Amino acid sequence: AYGQLVVALDEVAWNPQTADTDPAVSAARAAFAETSVAESVDEVSQFFDEQCKIALGESNPLFAITGTTLPLPESGDEASLDAAESDTVDDGELTAIGFTVGESYGVALTAQEALCVARALAGSQAARDAELDDAAYFAVIVEIFNTCAVATPPTTTPSE
Repeated sequence: AYGQLVVALDEVAWNPQTADTDPAVSAARAAFAETSVAESVDEVSQFFDEQCKIALGESNPLFAITGTTLPLPESGDEASLDAAESDTVDDGELTAIGFTVGESYGVALTAQEALCVARALAGSQAARDAELDDAAYFAVIVEIFNTCAVATPPTTTPSE
């Protein structure tokens, strides 16, 4: 009935004046108002009430114990698939840090240069100084790039 009404209204371009006198729209409205449609709507509503209703006061005992109705997770003895959980920084991580430093200063580094820059930066006492201003830190970076024989040392800070 709903589909019939939509089609009839589409045929009159949803014009209210035309729809008022159109016989197809009138027939669709009559079909839409039939008691069988209303009964079907009631049956669907009743079905959802029965299937989806949770009685007030009804509780799941699992929720009271765990705070969830989901099953408890199973713990396996499988090895972790997470990243290496070692505190030791390996060459791959250092190389990634070196690439990041180079990128932040607009310099493309080779893998060897990136590894050298990261190692030198990690070993630099000056770079660890929390009170080091931007210009002094940039001077440390330039010195590290020169020490690592980077062909194109940085000429500007990342903020410039």
